[in-house]
Amino acid sequence: MALKKNFEHNGMKIVDGCLKVINVNGDKNRVAAVLSYAVNQSHDLIKTQQFSFVPSMDDGNFIQQAYKYIKSLNGFEDATDC
Repeated sequence: MALKKNFEHNGMKIVDGCLKVINVNGDKNRVAAVLSYAVNQSHDLIKTQQFSFVPSMDDGNFIQQAYKYIKSLNGFEDATDC
């Protein structure tokens, strides 16, 4: 799973960049997820961003929940699954 989104990096606009959750760590109280940004799926990551959230024990695995949480954040509303 990954997300497609336009974003800026070092003053350049990246169109349809690829965002992937590359690390998830936590427990039922708090989960930390690391999101990587790349120009597309075949390029190396160019930056990362960390998020944390309180998971639901009834709502799928933590990776799926991380994507759902990220898409709910301000600035990620236009991110689409790819």
